[in-house]
Amino acid sequence: MKHELLAPAGNLSIFYAVVNAGANAVYVGGPKFGARAYAKNFTTEELIEAITYAHLHQVKVYMTVNTLIKENELAECIEMMIPFYKAGLDGVILQDMGVFRAFRKHFPNMELHASTQMSVSNVHGAKLLKEAGIVRIVPSRELSLEEIKRIHEEADIEIESFIHGALCYCYSGQCLMSSFIGGRSGNRGRCAQPCRLPYEVYDSETKRIRESGPILSLKDLCTITFLPQLLDAGIFSLKIEGRMKQASYAYTVVSIYRKYLDYYEANGAKGYEVSRKDIETLLAAGNRDGFTDGYYFRHNGKEMLTTGSASHASSDGALDEATLCAKKKIAIHGTCSLRINKPVSLQIYIGDQLVTIEGDVVQEATSKGMTQEQVHKQLSKTGTSDFEWSSLDVEMESQVFLPVSSLNQLRRIAFSKITDLLTFRRTYVEPEDSTNRMPLSHKGGHVSVLVRTIPQLRLVLSKEYITRIYLEVTTLLPDEEPEVLALMHDGIRKGRSFYLAMPYVFRKDNEVEFSKQWNYFSAVCEGVLARSYDGLAYAKSLNVPIISDSSLYVMNQTAQDQFREYGVQEMTMSVELHKREMVNLEQTDTECIAYGRIPMMISAGCVYKNTKNCKKQPGMLYLKDRKGYVFPVRNECRGCYNVMYNSTPTCIFAKSGETMSGNIRLQFSTETDNEVKQVLSIFEQNVLGTPGNVKLDNFTWGHYKRGVE
Repeated sequence: MKHELLAPAGNLSIFYAVVNAGANAVYVGGPKFGARAYAKNFTTEELIEAITYAHLHQVKVYMTVNTLIKENELAECIEMMIPFYKAGLDGVILQDMGVFRAFRKHFPNMELHASTQMSVSNVHGAKLLKEAGIVRIVPSRELSLEEIKRIHEEADIEIESFIHGALCYCYSGQCLMSSFIGGRSGNRGRCAQPCRLPYEVYDSETKRIRESGPILSLKDLCTITFLPQLLDAGIFSLKIEGRMKQASYAYTVVSIYRKYLDYYEANGAKGYEVSRKDIETLLAAGNRDGFTDGYYFRHNGKEMLTTGSASHASSDGALDEATLCAKKKIAIHGTCSLRINKPVSLQIYIGDQLVTIEGDVVQEATSKGMTQEQVHKQLSKTGTSDFEWSSLDVEMESQVFLPVSSLNQLRRIAFSKITDLLTFRRTYVEPEDSTNRMPLSHKGGHVSVLVRTIPQLRLVLSKEYITRIYLEVTTLLPDEEPEVLALMHDGIRKGRSFYLAMPYVFRKDNEVEFSKQWNYFSAVCEGVLARSYDGLAYAKSLNVPIISDSSLYVMNQTAQDQFREYGVQEMTMSVELHKREMVNLEQTDTECIAYGRIPMMISAGCVYKNTKNCKKQPGMLYLKDRKGYVFPVRNECRGCYNVMYNSTPTCIFAKSGETMSGNIRLQFSTETDNEVKQVLSIFEQNVLGTPGNVKLDNFTWGHYKRGVE
């Protein structure tokens, strides 16, 4: 099977460079809504030119629309895509369920790919998306080869995986750090990369256990030495990261991977060996404190971290970029025939295809006729076209005459016909019913609370106005479960309903652990809180009510419709929405997080393991940044991932006078008993109207009042 080498291009010049280097496909950003908002992305005209050029060279083009789209942006996003759809764009890489639903309806003949921003990490999520119409997934970078192979074999869907370039510390799509610290949302293509900054590490007793350094910064990925193992695991598309890199970097990396992919496809893994010179060339082209082989053979490890500078070192510009970025012309063969009183004929062969064009009628010359050299010279003026003559024969009678303009027109029409032959265009038809809204489930407002400790559970059970409780069961130790079960039975007698909060990441091992807990608690549970597409798909198989958490992003009504189609009973609104934007969403089956330390990162990398030795015991560490802000980090050993919480809890009812309606959730994570009591008192005072004078001094409005661009 031939595989796809997928290259990045941040502009038209780099696009030509990676095609010259041997890419089978190129992914690009459009004018808006891509995950590199600060890159110099393509204009509409440039991207149409790139699509045509690529198809002439049998190269595919995918466009990244892999950001979250607000309600008032969706129509613009659809409108933006129409000319690219008509031009023959091969596919779109996306994150937002609203964009997926809209594109599926408006652009039915274009492939839709699930971005790594969707954090697909298991067979369940891959199958769910395939059934909905996704033809390819880019799974989480954190997966092992074994996990990728399982998805390939059981979900039977195309897999695209990163093989070279920068790695995020957090599961892609699950990072809100840049968003909450500086207002630059990674989910909106504006990540400021706070993971590359230095942090100190403190233990639970506030003792510093690691000096300031890049504890969250990973080295660049390089897989060239074990490329056959990736291919044998079922990866079809080999993706190189770097839409913001220069042409020299992109050309060098693509050309070296092209060399070794060609070897594998001709010879298999037998005799596969990478020269030291090629590895050194890749290092020189660009690296971040060296290379790592990523997660393909490990779950995590400190050897993946940068140890010195977290900046990217490269030799960008070392090669002659004018040469690298020159457009490559297509060789053609032709025969031109001129017969008096007959239309001039031009036959062009390209591969096994033939194009025949007839032009103006050839006249008999009244004096000296045209020569073969004159005709040949005129037709050979290919100029800025995409073609060049490999051979051109001229067959003609004597004493023939044809105006030069007729020969020029003949050539132009012929080249246009060849372009049409080698490329394809689509017709866009506006859907008759572009809304297709799903029915809403009308519910009254309720107050729910998420807890992760037994003391927190005891406290919220004492409040009658709290009707729904989410339990972070992955944080429980096995010997704590009987006590929790007894408290849940007591809560049911008091009219409470319980939902188990699924792991943020639902890989195979997480599935095994959660299944045990579901079997233990299911008799007293009404449903689940799903936090990933894999978790959502698994929850559907349980046939219980499903609430989707804020990590399954909802920023527009069309996304709400898609989640309703998946059987979601209620959705949690994105924590990146401004309060004005929340009003744009249907709120009959949504829930708003009104208080809580928002998870900033969900990572496979473990701060505890990378600082001390892993003892497989859950606990809390703290990261302190350059400005003195402290971020709690919990290692969830039962699920083997880290949750980094914001340094300050979000609270949108800390001040009186804020009007709140609909379904409200309070989330407790690191809070002590006294802190939980304080928050509940403020809620009762400022929302329920209970007399009091309690204040919360250390809090943030989050994005409730500022939003994100």
